[in-house]
Amino acid sequence: MCSSDLEAGLVDRLSVTSLIRLMNLVSRMNMGFRTGVHYPLVDAVVERLTREGELVHNLSLRNLCDLSNVICFHRDTPAARNVLLKGLDCILAEEPELLQTKEAVTFLLALAHLGLYNRSACELLFTSSVLTQHSHKAGGRIMNKLVRYARNGLMNQFLGGRLLSLQSMLELECPEYTGPRLTAQLEDTIRNWSPDPLRSEERRVGK
Repeated sequence: MCSSDLEAGLVDRLSVTSLIRLMNLVSRMNMGFRTGVHYPLVDAVVERLTREGELVHNLSLRNLCDLSNVICFHRDTPAARNVLLKGLDCILAEEPELLQTKEAVTFLLALAHLGLYNRSACELLFTSSVLTQHSHKAGGRIMNKLVRYARNGLMNQFLGGRLLSLQSMLELECPEYTGPRLTAQLEDTIRNWSPDPLRSEERRVGK
């Protein structure tokens, strides 16, 4: 898509959801050079979402996940951040239960990469029975087993790692957050999601 197409109003003729899917698809190309996305297209979509606020209200969580990934990895601008925050506010106000789903991990992690944290959203996520559970035996909140051991499966194979990444970023960048989080079996869970053991870990396991 060239700039002349954008100027001709192509963005206004297509649905926003179609444009977001297109941007997310091409955003995975040439990730090392960040050249997969046409920046004027992203800016035009963000401008339209800003201009027509009701469109943000109608975005699904999947749409917000795709858009947040594009913005996070390719085109982080103040206007784009505002659109994502408005989308999050809509979910919190009308469908907070969506923030306890698997897709919410991807969305909140992308926001975290932008330095955007929301206490209420994180509390909902870390109390999700789909993702975590309180274990009296372990003495705290642990990762749901279906998530913890999904690394080698086709379903949700990155979900547990993303949840751990989000918690780590919360602890480092948002220390004022004191809400629910993974507190038990944490070392074993991290080890399960580490791609390779540390040298010290290899020596310990080998003994």
